[in-house]
Amino acid sequence: LPFAYAGVNAGRESRALRLYGRQLLPIPRATDYPKLMAEHQIMIRPVERREFIAMEAQRLAAEVGGTIPEDPALLYEVANLVENPTVFRGRFDPEYLKLPHEVLVSVMKKHQRYFPVIEDGELLPFFVGVCNCDADNLAVVTEGNEHVILARFADSSYFVREDIKQSLESFRSRLALLTFEDRLGSMLDKSERVEELTSTLTPLLGLDAGEEETALRTARLAKADLATQMVVEMTSLQGVMGREYALRSGETMDVALAIEEHYWPKGAGDPLPETAAGLVVGLADRLDSLVGLFAAGLAPTGSSDPFGLRRSALGIVQLLLGKETSLDLRVCLQAAAELQPIGIDEAVLLEVRVFIAQRLRGVLRDDGYRHDVVDAILAVQGHDPYHAQQS
Repeated sequence: LPFAYAGVNAGRESRALRLYGRQLLPIPRATDYPKLMAEHQIMIRPVERREFIAMEAQRLAAEVGGTIPEDPALLYEVANLVENPTVFRGRFDPEYLKLPHEVLVSVMKKHQRYFPVIEDGELLPFFVGVCNCDADNLAVVTEGNEHVILARFADSSYFVREDIKQSLESFRSRLALLTFEDRLGSMLDKSERVEELTSTLTPLLGLDAGEEETALRTARLAKADLATQMVVEMTSLQGVMGREYALRSGETMDVALAIEEHYWPKGAGDPLPETAAGLVVGLADRLDSLVGLFAAGLAPTGSSDPFGLRRSALGIVQLLLGKETSLDLRVCLQAAAELQPIGIDEAVLLEVRVFIAQRLRGVLRDDGYRHDVVDAILAVQGHDPYHAQQS
């Protein structure tokens, strides 16, 4: 079929792997293509590459007494980076296992697309990688990758060592240098709003005196790790490093866990906070973002949602349903609005309530409830997701 795409004309020729130069491969008939590619060590089917990589990775992990944790997203990505997947196992200095394991795993996956090796939930000093080459040069490839990951781990070790020279509390003031949104102020401003809103929510959620104290301390420190070197380097570790640094700073275990948990759930099927403090601070954080950003005219439009407000609204629904907690969102949204640095009218609060109710509608429909029943319930109880579900 004669056509052109991206400046390339359709034809009867393909090419072998780059390591063999620019060797042209004539394709007499379309039916010859799969066989011809296989003869040149190219797996054309992505599912075949994924299955091969997964099988080889588990085999190499088993040789050192470990397994590869399931990670469909990473497997999918790696399988689409190679045509001739060759799987190898490398190792690193066990001394680095003293770092939080989440740091090591994040570095492996984000920077190098490696699979971590674990045994009984604990990280082993090995990794499994995939290259687009043949086995002849595998020893050299493995050695090179080991040098690269050691350099990455050395950087992370430096960041952590520098961070722990001071308490987590001391990083909080630096949040003033991080902008949340121009009209809504800095991350320190947001942190202070979340702390005040947490104080409002704790009695509504029935927290006792001890839980309230933990929640307020959590709210104060929840965003502090955003100013640390490790989180600046890898934002995916927000909350995780807050937990680690809180413990190293002498905070209670409950506060440390809640700092991490206030980001939960991060997506569908993710775990929910186990601590009451993690629940209430997570709600306060999301309510502040929704109210403030909607008022600033930054509601999601089409596929654009740079602040993740759909995820925030769904997170509120997941928290209240999953923790079987009744909460009147009208009261909560009004409390959040009173803390914002910009004026907020009732129309904005109604828009946010409807936005959250839309996420609740999707959850209830996915649970199998009829659309007319869902619409009828939400018309009356949409401001209280758990009550609506129970109705």
